[in-house]
Amino acid sequence: MIKHNLARLILFCAILMWPLNNYAQKTVYAFGFGTSFNDSTVYLSAIQVLPDAQVQKKTGFLKHRASYTSQMKRYLENNYVGHETCVLFFSTRKEKLEKKYIKVRRHAQRNKQQTVKELSSEEFRFSALPKAENH
Repeated sequence: MIKHNLARLILFCAILMWPLNNYAQKTVYAFGFGTSFNDSTVYLSAIQVLPDAQVQKKTGFLKHRASYTSQMKRYLENNYVGHETCVLFFSTRKEKLEKKYIKVRRHAQRNKQQTVKELSSEEFRFSALPKAENH
């Protein structure tokens, strides 16, 4: 009886100490899209590699995607007029993301009342998240 309880306790402790990493470190490409309902300009960032990005293995979601979106939102609000709503498009396959970028840009350009402002990598770049936020 004591041997079985000891074995269960050891197994339980081993399970608790096992690293539960649901995220995979991969090369992730991304671009941002920003728009304001009070302005006729939409903003597209260049396709970039996200530094230290992690993708959830099971769902394919980007860890801390809201933090990357906030970076673009702060940039646009500090450098342009308006309160922007931003979206992050990402993929681990650059070719797939390039097709999405073209599709989003064409859709924005179809609306003749909107101006599309493409932000180069020199103008705006996603930065690595602080280590405390990345874990």
